[in-house]
Amino acid sequence: FHFPHLLLSLAAVAMAMLHSWVVCYLMIIPLALWVGDKLVMAIGLRKRYVVSLVETLEGGACRVEVQAGTLTPFAYRPGQYFFVNVPSVSKAQWHPFTAAGRPHTDTLRFIMRNMGPGSFT
Repeated sequence: FHFPHLLLSLAAVAMAMLHSWVVCYLMIIPLALWVGDKLVMAIGLRKRYVVSLVETLEGGACRVEVQAGTLTPFAYRPGQYFFVNVPSVSKAQWHPFTAAGRPHTDTLRFIMRNMGPGSFT
């Protein structure tokens, strides 16, 4: 789903840019921001952590705990969210989850709920 949409979107932008030079000038900043975002997600800020606990909760939810290990403790504010990728589900899908725990500790907790078949969670 993700890759065909990505390829068709890029093809549409390329065709629009070939059609008019005005579109080229208008697309420079959005394309630069998009490429920068993809680079940051691919190499810059992505860190791999070890899942230390997965526990089933009531109502189809589960608690997932991630350990910082040798990295610095997790520093976040209440209500802050993190983009999570589960490579065994999809290497291209990142979904936001709100942190459920205490900041400045080496454990980060997420509460994830099963949203049904065909969904990420």
